[in-house]
Amino acid sequence: MLHIQVATALKNHPLYAEFVQVKNRLLTKGNKCWIAGGAVRDFILEIEPQDFDLVTDATTEKILELFPDAVPVGVQFGVVKIPLADGLFFDLATFRRESDYTDGRRPSFIDFATPEEDAFRRDFTMNALFWDDQEQQVIDFTSGAQDIKNKVIRCVGDPLVRFQEDHLRILRLLRFSLQLQFTIESDTLAAALQLVGKIKNTSGERIWSEIQKMMPHIDWPLILKNTLAVRIFELIFPVKIASLSPMQKISEFNQIQFFYFLLGTASFSKELTHCLKKEMHLSKNDFKIFETVQFCCLHQLSTAEWVYESERNPLVLDVLKFLSQIQKLPDLSFAEIEQKFHSKPNILVDGHDLKGVVPDHQIGSILKKIRLRQLAQPDLDKKRLLENLL
Repeated sequence: MLHIQVATALKNHPLYAEFVQVKNRLLTKGNKCWIAGGAVRDFILEIEPQDFDLVTDATTEKILELFPDAVPVGVQFGVVKIPLADGLFFDLATFRRESDYTDGRRPSFIDFATPEEDAFRRDFTMNALFWDDQEQQVIDFTSGAQDIKNKVIRCVGDPLVRFQEDHLRILRLLRFSLQLQFTIESDTLAAALQLVGKIKNTSGERIWSEIQKMMPHIDWPLILKNTLAVRIFELIFPVKIASLSPMQKISEFNQIQFFYFLLGTASFSKELTHCLKKEMHLSKNDFKIFETVQFCCLHQLSTAEWVYESERNPLVLDVLKFLSQIQKLPDLSFAEIEQKFHSKPNILVDGHDLKGVVPDHQIGSILKKIRLRQLAQPDLDKKRLLENLL
């Protein structure tokens, strides 16, 4: 039944036809081509993976001969990218084993291996599965299919070894448990809690990437009761999770909600700002979302002032909508702010009208006063807007 389920889901996947082409080219030369890891897990869970990784017993040199357009992005790891239509790629890797993880991230020794050895180098049993499309069967060396059935996340082999090899696996463990709503096996959880401090040795960019993948699956009331989650968040960010009052579950949890909750648990927002900007290295767009949430939490403005700020930064409106949903927008109606924003009058006065009339350094502040007056009294004409302000 399991094999039929995966086979059916795979054949309905938009990348199946291109996978068959890659598989057949390798088969004609006597080589395997299997689907590996998370995609097989997702097919079993009836989740459509966005893409999937392939593995083969062909050497890197042979792969490059068979696929001249392949991009050798990780030859030292036996990995190349096979270009597909629409700018997509298959990652195609040679079965391998790894050892000597000296930096808590990368192995310093790679060697070609058997499929079983490749399975036993992976992080969790549910991610150590293969699909052999030629034989129409799941290849399972670690009882990963049974763990998926039981909704359990278990490390492959010794969890202390797995987490020492790559410290980010501890964060991935939390992400998968939230995403799939799986229970973490006791020895795996104990090892994660024992080594959780190692996450600090991981680059901020890798940590933030995992956090972003985790966000849509966060149920904040449950996070407060999740020992591993509390330890991880308090380690990564300058926050005290226990200081946050329990709140109802928010649907479609996103960055606005995440930054709001972080700000609610931070002792000093300056420390949180530094962490996100200098340690997590947030992108310009991500950091702008954080700054907007912070601004909205720190200011109490009039309806006209909020419309003005939303005009300058449309993200403000999204944050205000969220604050209204959780009843944190005192004495103001979001519906009124939104209505006034969408029906705001055209700007009648700009910098050219003030040039040479007022000192240059005052133009910005005077324009703001004029616009606020116009937003509060949209029927005023240009002449009346300028009265008593010049």
